[in-house]
Amino acid sequence: MQKRTIEKHIRLNEKEAADWKRKCELTGLPLSTIIRMLMNGFEPKEKPDLRFYETMNQVTEFTSELRRFRLQAQHQNRVDIEQLKKMEESWQQLQLDLELKYLVPEPSFIWLKEKRDRYRRRRKPTASAE
Repeated sequence: MQKRTIEKHIRLNEKEAADWKRKCELTGLPLSTIIRMLMNGFEPKEKPDLRFYETMNQVTEFTSELRRFRLQAQHQNRVDIEQLKKMEESWQQLQLDLELKYLVPEPSFIWLKEKRDRYRRRRKPTASAE
């Protein structure tokens, strides 16, 4: 680990300080790390939500399961087709889960409300129609 012995102090106005604080919260990184990343030409990304880590844990479990299966098949010199089929189904389910979490759009309740209100305005009877 590199020793950092030189301190730099900067002055910010309230808006800039609030912006930096927000960026630190979004990334989960201290301000000094964000500044070093920017100086080195990298833009920090927002910290992923909990779903990302849950998904990564699932991928890790599947990877471990595949490794165990490979070692077992290598040791026994045969492949268990039923076990392989279960693993395939698990991977397919993970793929579907990922698509639902990250690709399939969720309904926008604001948009739906606006659409409902437009529909209601069109359906209102006018004074001349009575």
